[in-house]
Amino acid sequence: LPGPGLLPLLALLLALAGPARALQNVTAQLFGPEAHGTLAAFGDFNSDKQTDLFVLRGGNELVIFLADQKEPYFKPRVKLPMKSLGVTITSVVPGDYDGDSQMDVLLTTQAQSHGRDELSVFIFWGHNQTLDLNHKTMLNKTFHDEPLVMDFNGDLIPDVFGVTSDSNKPHILIGGNLSWHAALETQSKMYIPHSHAFIDLNNDFTADLFLTTSPNSKSIQFETWVNKDGNFSKAGKSKDMPSGAKVVGQSVFADFDGDGQSEHLLPVCEDETCQRSAIYLTKLGLDQWIPVLQDFRNKDTVWGFVPYQNDKSSTEISFPITLHIGDYNMDGYPDALAILKNTSG
Repeated sequence: LPGPGLLPLLALLLALAGPARALQNVTAQLFGPEAHGTLAAFGDFNSDKQTDLFVLRGGNELVIFLADQKEPYFKPRVKLPMKSLGVTITSVVPGDYDGDSQMDVLLTTQAQSHGRDELSVFIFWGHNQTLDLNHKTMLNKTFHDEPLVMDFNGDLIPDVFGVTSDSNKPHILIGGNLSWHAALETQSKMYIPHSHAFIDLNNDFTADLFLTTSPNSKSIQFETWVNKDGNFSKAGKSKDMPSGAKVVGQSVFADFDGDGQSEHLLPVCEDETCQRSAIYLTKLGLDQWIPVLQDFRNKDTVWGFVPYQNDKSSTEISFPITLHIGDYNMDGYPDALAILKNTSG
């Protein structure tokens, strides 16, 4: 998925320390003296069935740490410096984009001369478990937002979905032959930053397309396009965001109630400064939003989400409100990890 959500390169491992559990810092054992940069993606780059790490350094260099059996357990083996191209890397998406069984790397970038409104995409082609700055393809279209990488046509080769700079409708770049096609017949404007998803929402074992759209500057809607034999058709009408929500975060999906169907979870703020935060739930076929959590108080402290700052003139990076779903306490139920701030004053 494409893009945002980069993590500092610090490894914490839950280890048993005597009879009690404790967090132990194992960064040195994993990375040795190379523990600097921003962790951007995971993937098995050299096909050894071990997970490798894709790390950004300085905004314009990609370093691939390959897994090893000896300390440090991740070693920087592949480096791709892009300073000479005059771009800043904004996301990293490993995948086999030409179907040759070798992992390639898709990078979205911002040209330093074009600002934040235009994202260029490079695909660096993997060859003999390495990357070459000269062995790449730069797509002939740019994007308004981070594209969504998914298998749109079911040929097991990743495709690239998004709104390009020469159109207001979403297009798809088909992996393999790298040909452009109109993706959907929709009049809706895509919301930026989007939280589109390629996920089975109607339990037919086929991935559907979930879109975040923006009918106007103050409203967000959600659309589900059902996949029927490779053809996508809109299911019902667009769903409005929860009433009273002033700031809307990224949509995520999880089987929240254990019924085998994925629910749509949405973090929101009910005021512009996120003094009042909430998490809502809905699903396909349900017309209402159900509040899952509205009280972020812990003893005398009130916590809230950190609102996204879409200031193109700012040099600081701001991330949308995001829930990271996982079973963090190993009890068999999905939990949510989020960044919060103290709003008590």
